[in-house]
Amino acid sequence: MGANVGAAISECIAFLIFMMLIYDVKLNLKKVIMVGLAAFILVLGFAGVDILMGTKSHLGAFVMEILREGPSPIILTFSRKISMNLKLARSTVWVNILLTGIGVIGIFIFGPSRHMKNISNKCPMIFKGFIATIIGCLVTLLVNDSGIVAAATASIYILIPILTISINMIIFNNKQE
Repeated sequence: MGANVGAAISECIAFLIFMMLIYDVKLNLKKVIMVGLAAFILVLGFAGVDILMGTKSHLGAFVMEILREGPSPIILTFSRKISMNLKLARSTVWVNILLTGIGVIGIFIFGPSRHMKNISNKCPMIFKGFIATIIGCLVTLLVNDSGIVAAATASIYILIPILTISINMIIFNNKQE
């Protein structure tokens, strides 16, 4: 698809999920499908503008190829994305950063202290931002050629605030006791 289309999809989904979370909209399958549909419409809008303007971007070429050949370019594109992510998983340090991020977040969520629950109680809006960012990371992992690198980079925006908030909570809880 090319040229940051994956980023547009990821950010659209993360933003819509964040908006739904901060307005306490209950997520269900129908709403998740609507978010996916909104991202699809966004990409179609970009493709339409691209085709109407006559520019030769990856997205415009991809859409024209789908119109000529049917759905097979979609399958080829996603198989290429999966292949590239598997190649990167074997050859880049970014997979270690991503796994470390997943591990730290997992410990905070599922650990005996249920630390993320404390963060969600004390900083609910920040916690909702974490959830939206995690979803954005997962979507990025799925839709980008170098999804591992992009998701690992984006996970830094979750890890550093979580660690900072956690350290502050520990320090200030100890001072209050």
